[in-house]
Amino acid sequence: MNRQFLTYIAIAVVLIALLAFNNEFSHESNIKLALSDQCCTPQQLGNFSLKLETTACYGSCPVYSLEISNDRRLNVVGKHYVDFNELTKHLTEEQLVSIGKLIYISNYFEIQNIYGYNGKGCTLNATDHPSSIWHIEMGEQKYSIDYYKGCVNAPKELALLEKELIRRLGLEVELHAI
Repeated sequence: MNRQFLTYIAIAVVLIALLAFNNEFSHESNIKLALSDQCCTPQQLGNFSLKLETTACYGSCPVYSLEISNDRRLNVVGKHYVDFNELTKHLTEEQLVSIGKLIYISNYFEIQNIYGYNGKGCTLNATDHPSSIWHIEMGEQKYSIDYYKGCVNAPKELALLEKELIRRLGLEVELHAI
């Protein structure tokens, strides 16, 4: 067979494989998003609470505590390297549902709590980073995670969850999280 013809066949096989993989990934994502529609009913959010506390680093990392209660009240206390002492907001029901879905989609309740500083899940630590300490209760689930941001092999979902939560709450500027 002609070498050029074999090259075309190889390229076609690779393209078909990529399309199949992308289709499967898309399908998985669509299933996850569809399932998230089953999340966050009034019963599931009836006892919702979220607490996030960040710790200091050896630089100018923002240090704050953030709490969302089941009555949709958001309270943020600034401690260091933020431009406020305390912020209080009342979230809409849509915001609370959005945050519930974000937690659900991030698989928060399935992530092991082993990524604290020198935690058994951290096989490689970078020093001088802050931690994020999470406590979330949603429906019958209640879970805490201590996440050291210098834990190189921690699940990326933890960092993405925090960043997206701050964005959905509209606190990027206040928490210097741009």
